[in-house]
Amino acid sequence: MRFALTLAMILSASAASADPPRVLADIAPVHSIVANVMSGVGEPALLLPASADPHHFQLRPSQAAELANSEVLVWVGEGLTPWLASAIETTASSLQAEIEMLELHALPMLVEGRFTQLSIQGGNASRDDAPEVKEHEQDDGGQNNVDENEQHEDMHSHGHGDFDPHLWLDPLNAARLATETAQVLSKFDPDNREIYYQNAARFSGQMANLVSELQTDLAPFQNAAMITHHDAFAYFWIRFGLDWAGGITTGESIPASAARLATIRERADLADKVCMFSQNGVGARALEQLGKDGSKIADLDQIGMGLEPGPELYEALIRRIAKTVQTCTDD
Repeated sequence: MRFALTLAMILSASAASADPPRVLADIAPVHSIVANVMSGVGEPALLLPASADPHHFQLRPSQAAELANSEVLVWVGEGLTPWLASAIETTASSLQAEIEMLELHALPMLVEGRFTQLSIQGGNASRDDAPEVKEHEQDDGGQNNVDENEQHEDMHSHGHGDFDPHLWLDPLNAARLATETAQVLSKFDPDNREIYYQNAARFSGQMANLVSELQTDLAPFQNAAMITHHDAFAYFWIRFGLDWAGGITTGESIPASAARLATIRERADLADKVCMFSQNGVGARALEQLGKDGSKIADLDQIGMGLEPGPELYEALIRRIAKTVQTCTDD
């Protein structure tokens, strides 16, 4: 991280103003999670509209000004928005703290490029099936006499491109982000500490209930092979026990290898049903070549296009993905 957040910095910022901190979130799902935590206290700003491609974006002057004015930034990380890292360096003059989802301690993350190697048990993927789930290290507060800035630089030197950055598509990851956000905001704004923690607990409970509900709803579709255009939904498939056969593009929209496509075709041939998903209208034609007769193609969105930004967006997004799966695989 470019800003090594310390307790002294937080206490200094909270003493300077009784107002809640100026918080900025990078994408609509993250903004929605933060908005739940800040409910009744304030509202976070949203940097990117849902229609924007988070991988490639150039800030408008108004967005750069928003970044410059923000005290707390909540974002997924460089693996999703690599351009934002340099913008933080050059523009975020008021920034006191970053909450970077890809660096949260003990947050399970899947390694990109390894999803087709998931060991499938009974046709379904689960978190235990993942061959490589890594955890980010977190600074030890100096207990090992390692400089904070050196430690953060070392973390970034490994590159977040090693990890699938779409962590928010697992509601339990969203709950973890809410808890971390409450912890940071309560240090900036101790007068509203109880509200932040109560809001985070309420949101976490909602996410647990949502997972339980959708696991039941999606159980009948666990024998259908899910084929996607883009490697963006693995956290969702795994959380809900769905059989993800693979994506026909990887990483930065790089076409899958011939061997990977052959593996996807084999998985599709073995499945009871096949459901294929384009992404925001992209990839439908290429997917048609992989499906069996009668296979359906539906469109998925992982950002929240068409949904009103705010506290309700996140749950609405997850429910919409689940509904699309049900519609696509249902006879």
